[in-house]
Amino acid sequence: MKKRAFPTAIVVLIFVLLLIYANKYEVEEKIEPGKDRPVQMARVTAADVRAAVWKTPGQPDLRIENRPEAGSSKFRLTAPRALPADEEEINGVLRSFEDLKSEFTIIAAATDTAAFGIGSGSPRLTLETATGPLSFILGDPSPVGGSVYFQKEGDPAVYLVPSFVTAAFRKGENDLRSKLIFEESFDDIASVAVFLGSESVTLARGKGIDWSITAPRTLPADAIEAAGLVTGVRTLKVSRFVSETAPEKDDYGFGKPSFRVVLQGASGSFELIAGRSEGSEVYVKRADGPAVFAVTGTALDLLRKDLNKLRAKELPRLDENALTGVVLQSGTSTFRLEPASDSWHCGEQKLEAGRVKALAQAYLTNHVKTFLPWESRGEEGLADLNGCPWMELQTASVSRKVYFGKGNGTEIAIVLDGEKEVFLVPIQTFDAFKTLVDLVTPKPVPTPAAPVTGSDPVSVAPKGTVTPGPVPESSPVPSPNPSPIPSPAPSAAPSPSAAPSASGTPPGAPAAPSPAAGSAAPGAAPAAARETPAHPVAPAPALATSSSSPN
Repeated sequence: MKKRAFPTAIVVLIFVLLLIYANKYEVEEKIEPGKDRPVQMARVTAADVRAAVWKTPGQPDLRIENRPEAGSSKFRLTAPRALPADEEEINGVLRSFEDLKSEFTIIAAATDTAAFGIGSGSPRLTLETATGPLSFILGDPSPVGGSVYFQKEGDPAVYLVPSFVTAAFRKGENDLRSKLIFEESFDDIASVAVFLGSESVTLARGKGIDWSITAPRTLPADAIEAAGLVTGVRTLKVSRFVSETAPEKDDYGFGKPSFRVVLQGASGSFELIAGRSEGSEVYVKRADGPAVFAVTGTALDLLRKDLNKLRAKELPRLDENALTGVVLQSGTSTFRLEPASDSWHCGEQKLEAGRVKALAQAYLTNHVKTFLPWESRGEEGLADLNGCPWMELQTASVSRKVYFGKGNGTEIAIVLDGEKEVFLVPIQTFDAFKTLVDLVTPKPVPTPAAPVTGSDPVSVAPKGTVTPGPVPESSPVPSPNPSPIPSPAPSAAPSPSAAPSASGTPPGAPAAPSPAAGSAAPGAAPAAARETPAHPVAPAPALATSSSSPN
C-alpha cells in the first residue's frame, strides 16, 4: 500500500497544478456587462522610444530625441529649437503608454469621427520605436465615465480610454524643456564666492569633500553646507520662464542684486544673480545669458548662506585618548585631575577613567548652534571670565579652556580661551562638567546639633534617684500610693513642678514664674515648666517626724 500511495500523491499533485494553470491562463476573460474585450493600444517603455512628436493646432510641432548616455535614456528637445529636455516630464508622458488598453470599442470601423472630436485639428502624438511609429489621436472627453475618445492611426475603430492619457497630449515647449538653470557639470568646482547683501564669503575646495573659508577670514568650513551650496545651485529649477531676452529696463532688480553666487572650476565660471522678489517668487538669471527666470523664494533661501552658516560648527579639536590633565574651576575651588595608569586621581581621590573621558566626549560632540558677537558676552553672563566656572582639557600638544556663562535649560553660552566670540552650544558639556565637579568636591562632615536656646536650664537628677526637698513639720506628708514605684527614664529630667524648689515649695504647690523666661507671653508658664517628663515621677517617700530624724 505504501508503494502505491506515493505515485498516487504525485499524480494528484500534477492534476491540481494543471487545473490551476488551466483556470488562470487558458480560460477566456469574462467581460463585465456593458463592456467588450480590451484592446491593447500601446505597450512601450522609455527605452523603446527613439523620438516623440507632438502636433497641436496653433503651435509649432515639438520633437524630442532619445540620445542614450552611459546605457540610460537621455532626451533632448530638437524642435522647434534645440534645448535640454525635462527627463522627468518626458518619462511621465511615456509611462501613459507602457500598458495602454481600451475600455470600450465605440465603433469598429468609423467613417466619420468628427462627432467624437477626432479630426485634422485634434492633438496627435507619435512615438517612434525600433519596430516603427505609433501614432495616436486624442478626441473629446466622454460625457460619462471619466474617459476620452481615442483613435490609433491605421485602425478605423474609435475607442474609449482612461482620461489620464489626456495629459500626455497637452504639452508645450516650456513643459518639455529642462527646468534646470545650469545643465553643466559641477564636478570640478574648486571655489565658491557668495555675496549676500554687504557680506561676502569665499570658500576653497580641498581634498575630497573638504572645504575651507578663505575670506573674510580663514576658518574651517562646514563640508555639508559647502557641498549643499554647490549642489543647490546645480539643481535649482525654475518655477516659470519669464523672458528669453534681456529687459530694456532694470525691471527685475538685477542692477542691485539681493544675492549672487559665483562658482569657479576647470570648465569655467558659473554665476547666478538674484533680483527682486514678487509674491512667492524671485527673479533670477545667469550672468552669461539674457534669459530671465522665476524661482520659488523657499528654493532660493536654501542657497542664501552667510559666514556663520558656512563655517564649521565643531569646537576646536583635541585627542580625547591623549589627555594629560584636566582642570575644573567652580566657585572658589580648583580641582586638578591627573591620569594614573587606568584611572585618574584628584589628590588622594581615585576616579574612573570613563568619568573623565565622558567630559572630553561631551566637549567634542558639541556643535555650535549660534555664533554671537564678542560684544554680547555681558548679556550671556561672560563679562568677567575670572568669575565664571571653567574647565581646561590638556594634552601634550594642545589645551582647550572653556568658560561657562548663562544657560536656558537646553543651551549654554561659552567662550573659548583665545577666541573673541560667544558660542551657544547644547548644555551637555556643562552637565558633564558639573557631574565631575560634584564627584571630586569633598563632602562636608556633619556637626552635632546645637542645644535649643531661649529656655530655662533643667537640672537632671542622678540616674535612678529622686531627691526630695525638706517638708515642714506642720505639713503632714500624705502616704504614698500602695502601687509600685516605676523607675524614671534615664534620659528624663524631673519637672520643676514635681521637685521642691529651692525656696522650700512642697511638691504639688504652684511654682513661681521663672524670671529667665522673658520671652514667654504674660501669664504663661516658663518653657522649662511646660516640658512633660518621659515617665511619671513617683512622690517621695514619707519622711519621719523631726524627733525621728538622724542627728
